[in-house]
Amino acid sequence: MNSQRPPIVRPLDLRLWSCALVLLWCGGMLLGTSGCTGDKFLDIRKRPYNPLEQQLNLVPGKAPEPTDRTRQLLRRFDLLKPYEKDAAVALAELSAEITRDPAPEKLHAFAELSYVQGKRAEGMFHEDDALDLYGASVAHAYWYLLDPDFDRFRNPYDPHFRRACDLYNGALEASLRLVKKQGKLLPEQTTTIETGRHQYEIKIVCRGSWKAADIERLEFVNDYQVKGLINQYHTYGLGVPLIAVRKSHPGLDRAEKYYPPGLSFAVTAFLRVMHDSHSGTADDGKVKHCVLELHDPLRATDIEVANRRVPLESDLSMPLAFYLNSPRLKEKNFATRGLLDTNLVAPY
Repeated sequence: MNSQRPPIVRPLDLRLWSCALVLLWCGGMLLGTSGCTGDKFLDIRKRPYNPLEQQLNLVPGKAPEPTDRTRQLLRRFDLLKPYEKDAAVALAELSAEITRDPAPEKLHAFAELSYVQGKRAEGMFHEDDALDLYGASVAHAYWYLLDPDFDRFRNPYDPHFRRACDLYNGALEASLRLVKKQGKLLPEQTTTIETGRHQYEIKIVCRGSWKAADIERLEFVNDYQVKGLINQYHTYGLGVPLIAVRKSHPGLDRAEKYYPPGLSFAVTAFLRVMHDSHSGTADDGKVKHCVLELHDPLRATDIEVANRRVPLESDLSMPLAFYLNSPRLKEKNFATRGLLDTNLVAPY
């Protein structure tokens, strides 16, 4: 038996050990299937993938619509005609009904209707209104999924439950796209977003072994489609899967100078909603405090929220494909390409 002790891997290095192992595995798999490192590993989608597309009629050229089940709830409270005439008035009345008597089905309907109206507002380039509505959708989906007061009534076998997860993820992603458009999706910063009705104070924190200085930019997984990778790894839960493109910066560890430029890694964004956001649109004028957590899905597959374990939505394949698709990999003097093409001769 070999008694030699394995090398010590410091926490900061765990991610890159994982990346190296994945690259080695993928290189062997690709060479065994395609035999060519010049293949294209990624396509940009014509429009971002959205699991709610069919359910809510999110088709270009058509107006988004709520589901039949949500329409039925609106009819129960005599709000369907008001909603069709003026959605803002109907949402305000439904919010008042939730304040009087909170119930999971009402929260779900509010989250869905807010998301639908957010899509409509964004389609008309009313981005401040869209951000308000997406924020209300995230808050109510969060309330529906995680408030312990509804544990007795919440049914994980009900399609509403998974749709609430999709509403949380979809509304959060839509919000982050607008925040990024404003240049404010920056790790380890507190940013204030002013909209038509609210002021959002968002603290963005890293929850991985990497630091904010390691991230050059964040891309959305749902903008892309993997090609050429037979095995793809996606987990389901809450959060928005992102691609973090690594940035070189002063003060790097000695080993980090060997990391290839443009290395990308997986991140999952999870918004932890503070209690004042639970009041939806009824608290106009208040500052909404939120914490946007950037998690490392290689380090944690679930997190603790409201005294329970919540699985994170993640995608490990897309960041790898994003990196392999980089033009830098086609440079013959690029060391990492040697993992994929053993015919290359190192220049040193």
